[in-house]
Amino acid sequence: MEVFKPQRWLGLASGITLLLLALALDGAILWGISRIGISLVSFVLALVLIVSLFLLILLGYWLYGLLWSGFHLDRNALVIRWGATTQVVPMKSVEAVLPGDQVKGIKHFRGPLWPGMRVGYGELEEIGPTLFFSTGSLRNQIILTTPAMAYALSPADAPGFLEGVR
Repeated sequence: MEVFKPQRWLGLASGITLLLLALALDGAILWGISRIGISLVSFVLALVLIVSLFLLILLGYWLYGLLWSGFHLDRNALVIRWGATTQVVPMKSVEAVLPGDQVKGIKHFRGPLWPGMRVGYGELEEIGPTLFFSTGSLRNQIILTTPAMAYALSPADAPGFLEGVR
């Protein structure tokens, strides 16, 4: 079984920057609450802080997924691991393997998206429903199509990954 890892540095750097900015904002909110005292404004700031903590947890989970991501390939299946998510794609169900630069574009996308990370569900023009597990732009991804779903992946060693799939 070969393991292909995505390039993570840009996604991790962007995500950690977002995490640090959110922590700095939370610190400023806490400082503001301590200066204002008990009031309607401090109550609203506390609510903002609670929502922000939820977002920090979510951001941490997404970073965990990116950190522990990989594409495990053998002759029977492609196993996509992204944090706690595991997606198994039997090799016999793969209909086509396309470089991302041959795809027109993304119709819509739902999921976390920042420089160096796009993970979630979307739809590619001319291909249809797609699960994205990628760290690069569409032109740097590899698209595997099956009868039910397409998968957009971005292994760092794209030529080696393509050779393994073939």
